[in-house]
Amino acid sequence: MKEYVQRFNRKVVLIPDLQDGIVYTAFLNGLLPNRFKFSLAESKVTTLADALRKLKTLSKQQRYVQEMSSSMKRVERG
Repeated sequence: MKEYVQRFNRKVVLIPDLQDGIVYTAFLNGLLPNRFKFSLAESKVTTLADALRKLKTLSKQQRYVQEMSSSMKRVERG
């Protein structure tokens, strides 16, 4: 996902006077069907900035869950 966002941003800045709604639609259309894409539709996100904030929040949550899972495994082995 990180690579897609970086590639997308590099291309978008090259297009002058691009409307935010069009940018967001293009971003959404480029996403593979996954939980994140469906969560954007469910939450009625309409701008790229909001989508990227949501992605950042979800990424932090996923890292936290992974860290907790790793900690639990160490405790179980310990």
